[in-house]
Amino acid sequence: MIEKGHFAEMEQILGTINSDEENTKRQTFVFSATLTMTHDLPEYIAKKKKKLIRPKEMTKEQRTDTFVSLFNMRNPKVFDITNQTGVAEKLIESRILCSLDEKDYYLYYILINFPGRTIVFCNSIDCVKRTVSVLNHLNISTIPLHGHMEQKQRLKNVERFQKKEDAIMMATNCAARGLDIPNIQHVIHYQVPTTGEDYVHRSGRTARASKEGLSILIIETNEVKNFVKLQRTLGRSKH
Repeated sequence: MIEKGHFAEMEQILGTINSDEENTKRQTFVFSATLTMTHDLPEYIAKKKKKLIRPKEMTKEQRTDTFVSLFNMRNPKVFDITNQTGVAEKLIESRILCSLDEKDYYLYYILINFPGRTIVFCNSIDCVKRTVSVLNHLNISTIPLHGHMEQKQRLKNVERFQKKEDAIMMATNCAARGLDIPNIQHVIHYQVPTTGEDYVHRSGRTARASKEGLSILIIETNEVKNFVKLQRTLGRSKH
């Protein structure tokens, strides 16, 4: 949320707070699920020369220093309680390797055979729109959520998703953070996330408050290299 260019309001708030030199007794608490996680930048971001971005292999210490500078902290203390898997202990993780043409079949099969409140994540808005259309054609009611929707419509769709126990939401990463919707049972990654952070945040929508949850990666052949990078970021074997 605090990376440059993501939330202009956050930058304005930080600027106002940091400019108050008289407020020396302020305490600042920052909570992050992925602060200590390092990964390669996605290629499409790395190619944007004009955009201020962090180094490709920023260490945990460097990322912490960035937070300290942004929030103008004095005498900071860092408490790292990250578990080794990077995700909740009661999260069941699974993956399916298939061809591109088989992705819709597997998605349909999972949604039919594993009913429950489910979020299906895509990497792009076009993918969300296409997959919603396919599922609706198959008589599976799906609620879209992406950044090009008006805020009023987004809030309305989130409310619809909360009210129905077996609701299905098709979303981009805008649904990966900031939503606290109880009893999400399944998270399906229709496309392999580009970073380990995205995977952790997406999967974090389920298995909350000590409850069990299921996270499924649907991987087509051309995404295997992204999956290998993902495993490396999470400190796991690629196999």
